Amino acid sequence: METTEEIKNYEIGFLANSELDREEIVKALKNHHFSVIQDGRTLKIRLSYPIKKENFAFFSYLYFSGDPKNIKELDKELKMNPKILRFLIIAFPILPVEKGAVVISEQEEFS
Repeated sequence: METTEEIKNYEIGFLANSELDREEIVKALKNHHFSVIQDGRTLKIRLSYPIKKENFAFFSYLYFSGDPKNIKELDKELKMNPKILRFLIIAFPILPVEKGAVVISEQEEFS
């Protein structure tokens, strides 16, 4: 009996205590067998309201891929990490592709 692994693409946006805490996200992704596709730039932002007594945070995002079965465990690990203030994981929908259609996989970055 063959078992095939389903691979999906995801984006995670997060707020962290410091610029170096981005590595906490990367480490958690690797712990749960996800691979980073692309990382976004990190920006220091002023928060509209304090989160865990912090008025400033570092916002960044990553694109990653892996087996959807591992998302729940990743979510649990990130919720327990005090260096990550907030995060949101978004799954990209799988769209059917017609035969002969051109697939554009890059996303434009808006400034």
